[in-house]
Amino acid sequence: MRVLILGGATRESALIAAALAGNGFVIAEAGTPFDLRLTVGEGYSQRIARDDLTLDPARREVAWGDRSARLTSIECALLATLMRAEVPLGKDALLDTVWGYAFDPGTNVVAVHISRLRSKIGADRIVYTRNGYRLV
Repeated sequence: MRVLILGGATRESALIAAALAGNGFVIAEAGTPFDLRLTVGEGYSQRIARDDLTLDPARREVAWGDRSARLTSIECALLATLMRAEVPLGKDALLDTVWGYAFDPGTNVVAVHISRLRSKIGADRIVYTRNGYRLV
């Protein structure tokens, strides 16, 4: 297993590069090498299916029925996280899992990306409950 330690402004670009390369990297945040954030490669590049949605992370594309949509890297990571979740995920959990933030930066970044994702796959597919966001 190869570990790629990320930090600073290169974190997102390195994460994307590793994910697209599919070379079995494990991503860790700088300063916390044992706090592994996201495994890419074989596990990440595999298609994820839930109900009628199929996500292809390698192509950053989601398909349902006879429709499909291209996603940004963040939208892809966000949708993959929601598709794999068995319980609703709150803002803090999404900030930690998708963005790698161990704190709330005090922005509406989660709401903005959820809104963009809803506009691509349908507003009724992602709901917010008192416990967080979930895919329906």
